[in-house]
Amino acid sequence: MVFEFNRVCFGLKSSPFHALRTVRQLASDEGPFYSKAKRAIESGLYMDDFVYSVDSVEEAVLTTAEVIKLMKSAQFDLVKWTSNSRTVLDTIPLSHRLSAIKEFDDSDTHKVLGLCWSPESDVFSLKVNPPAESCTKRTMLSCVARLWDVKGFVAPLVLYAKLLIKQLWLCECDWDDPPPDSIVRSWLRFRGEFPLLSEIKINNKRR
Repeated sequence: MVFEFNRVCFGLKSSPFHALRTVRQLASDEGPFYSKAKRAIESGLYMDDFVYSVDSVEEAVLTTAEVIKLMKSAQFDLVKWTSNSRTVLDTIPLSHRLSAIKEFDDSDTHKVLGLCWSPESDVFSLKVNPPAESCTKRTMLSCVARLWDVKGFVAPLVLYAKLLIKQLWLCECDWDDPPPDSIVRSWLRFRGEFPLLSEIKINNKRR
């Protein structure tokens, strides 16, 4: 006897693909009616984040309205909107805005693709936690895995850390054994400078 699901299940390994594929199909189906929204969704949707940028406030207002209407055509409510433009935000219903926004000032930061973003100043930054004091393959891998930098802003630092991980594998250390002294020295130097990442500010304003 074979049992089959007759509904789409949540929590499967393929679920993230199904979700994105569904939205892209919707954009394709409704594209003839919402051309701006179609382009925005196809290039700006990443997992459950929608990040898009245009050259003018007017274009942003039109695109935002189209995206909301396109998604609504399939009974999807695109919510938690924020913007570096007060004009754009004022066109979005309060129920659809990011609830964390109380005052539009420089202290407001929000997570965007793993980065922190300040809408008012329009800068990206990274929020990092100090690495564990112990130096083992397990703690080093854990630290490097938390360096989520999809835009590649600190790629040289991430590469340095990954090269240390490569050396760990080559020396065949066990997960909780201390690595050779040369790797320990390099790691301690890296760990000492790691908190400086939170001081990096990347300007996102278009030129």
